[in-house]
Amino acid sequence: MKSKILILLFFTLFAISSSTLLKAQEKTKYYIVFDNFEDQKAGNTTITNLIDLCYWDPMRTDIIYGPYSERAPFSAATFNKRPITDYDIAVFPMGTQLGLDAAVDGIRVIDKIYEMLAAGKSVMIIGNAVVYNGFNGSDPKVKDFLANYLGIQYPLSNQYISQGRLSFTDGNNIWGATIDGMEGDPVAKGFDKVINQAYNLNNGGFRDPMRLYQGIDVMGLKSNSTSIGFDLVSVVRNDSVDVNQYKMWTGIRNEKGTARVALWTTNFDIANTWHTLYYNEALLGAFEWATRDIPHPEKYILTENMQVNFDKVEPGSKSYKSISFQNFGRTTLSVSKMEIAGMEDPGIFSIIEGGDALKLEPQEIHTVNLQFTPKDNTSYTDGLDIFSDAVNGTLSIELYGTGGLNTEFGPKITVTDQPIDFGTVKYTQYGEKNIAVSSVGDQDLIIDKVSFVNDANKFFSFATKMNFPVVVKAGVTWYFQVRFTPLDSNGGSYNGEMSIKSNALNGGLKSIYLKAKGAPQNSTGGITLSTTDVDFGQVVVGDSSTIDIQITNSGASELIFPVKPSFIGGGEVKAQYSFADGSETIPTLTQGQSHNLKIKFKPKDKKVYSGITVKIVSNDPVSSVINVPLTGEGIENPQDVVTNPLYNTLKLQVNPSISNGNAVFSYDYSGDIDNNIIVKIIDITGKTRVQLYNGNVIHGLHFINMNNLNLESGKYYIVCELDGYSKMIPFIINK
Repeated sequence: MKSKILILLFFTLFAISSSTLLKAQEKTKYYIVFDNFEDQKAGNTTITNLIDLCYWDPMRTDIIYGPYSERAPFSAATFNKRPITDYDIAVFPMGTQLGLDAAVDGIRVIDKIYEMLAAGKSVMIIGNAVVYNGFNGSDPKVKDFLANYLGIQYPLSNQYISQGRLSFTDGNNIWGATIDGMEGDPVAKGFDKVINQAYNLNNGGFRDPMRLYQGIDVMGLKSNSTSIGFDLVSVVRNDSVDVNQYKMWTGIRNEKGTARVALWTTNFDIANTWHTLYYNEALLGAFEWATRDIPHPEKYILTENMQVNFDKVEPGSKSYKSISFQNFGRTTLSVSKMEIAGMEDPGIFSIIEGGDALKLEPQEIHTVNLQFTPKDNTSYTDGLDIFSDAVNGTLSIELYGTGGLNTEFGPKITVTDQPIDFGTVKYTQYGEKNIAVSSVGDQDLIIDKVSFVNDANKFFSFATKMNFPVVVKAGVTWYFQVRFTPLDSNGGSYNGEMSIKSNALNGGLKSIYLKAKGAPQNSTGGITLSTTDVDFGQVVVGDSSTIDIQITNSGASELIFPVKPSFIGGGEVKAQYSFADGSETIPTLTQGQSHNLKIKFKPKDKKVYSGITVKIVSNDPVSSVINVPLTGEGIENPQDVVTNPLYNTLKLQVNPSISNGNAVFSYDYSGDIDNNIIVKIIDITGKTRVQLYNGNVIHGLHFINMNNLNLESGKYYIVCELDGYSKMIPFIINK
């Protein structure tokens, strides 16, 4: 009998310990989607999997967010298990009928939204009646949230709107619409959506909408709103809309610190099922945007600098730089190895300190010291690969350097490129910069003291306590942190100066210059770019491609550019990029005005050219300095070059590449034989939309004026068919 009791006790304890272990292995949930508001109705038919298709499936299957996502009803039982502020993001699909005054178990949605925002957390709101109910209902808290926190202008009034809503009905007809997902926006990601219309994606067959809508909520933004629109109505009832006159948004976003709100007035089922994929992308895009300033649930490797430039160094001499990376996750990160990629001869670039395998605790920063030893008077390019178990994989940092500058011997000092620019920091917040001090001579560098000559009335300070003297071995980099905290509610520009006293032969008393801007307490940004990164894709070596960055003044004050844009990066990569047509001279832009900055990419070799950015400087109170990364790949002997003898005889260009529909297309034919050419415009599905020309082509440069194209906003291709072969160039219409 005793043995049976002991066996029973053993299995009981084993079951308890196994259950405890399983619970310990369960991942903490940081994201929640509420599943009891969406009505899931198409007329009288229930769409049983709508919550899964539109909201839950894209969350649970995502490699980064899926393991940390949870689905639950909005209820007292859910909040008794965990308070809503334990989550980083809460998703509220409100269906076609409900507003933010909806309540379950006496708990209102609007109250939980404010709880999240007060805790610096984020919310995603999707509902076709949220704005209508909020402005027409009796709940002042909901109306205050929409009108003041989000700065929504409602109702709008124009020929398409009925009772505050965009109407799709005309007699017995239900019309459709197109929503333009803004290029470069982190949420919209440039994806356009269609409403009430069947659609054929890449010849995948036509798919119908899941349900038809007689109208949707559209909204404007107040002149003082800090929100940004990302989904813009561009076509209604098959008519293109003048978006400058009728600016009707169906999606806006707002951020205050780490608190972020994304609001869609179009439910994610409103498009046909092909375009539901784009809404899925938007939901995950909103997750990326909302979590960019908070640590990832998984171990995540992050660095501020994806490139290290050693500049010029005398052949045979050594130069030293450092690179820091961080575990921007919530669990321990294991770095298995670090190595130079090996694109150059061994020893040109090398790791001299901090390159061993290691573990980084959450938020911990590690610094690697690098050495550059050029052999000849030429440019060198290589990479530093950091291998780890981070969810975002291997971190690859590009290395550049050029042989050709005379150096001295003895203790020597170099510091981070100056001035140290903190950019624009919001009132009462702070920004920090690592200042690197490298011992680049052949003897130890002794730093006796680092002090402030000018701290801008205490706005600049040390982030940690400093102890001296500091001995920096030859070939080693020492770094310290400086903090900038603007405490003037009116904002302004500030300069600081520091001095480093050392035994360096090239500057025993060396100065470090600091500069920063403080944004006014209630400032809002005015500069908007059509894209935050430029990818030229593949370009044949010797050919060139030009892409426009459209710069728009979306603020109320004049937007001034005190210096011309410049390329940040060096060596061979920089030589492949240039500004076209003098577009780097940007005039002062008044409210609503735009300017196209033309970037030209002309590769000389078969390789990827990246690690360079375009730096745009303006008087914008929040984003005074913007860096846009550039990427392009040179290719040789592609399939069409081998099989198409006319490939190199035809060069194409469209100017501007991003326009409102008015542009000029040119083609330069260098062939000796007259041929017939067909020039047409196709959309991303391959469908021909416009034929521009069909006739004879002779040697020389030809122009086609594309004014007043009856095309909606989106990406298109101009295709030239010549003697049985074709060549094409992309362009974008942004109305």
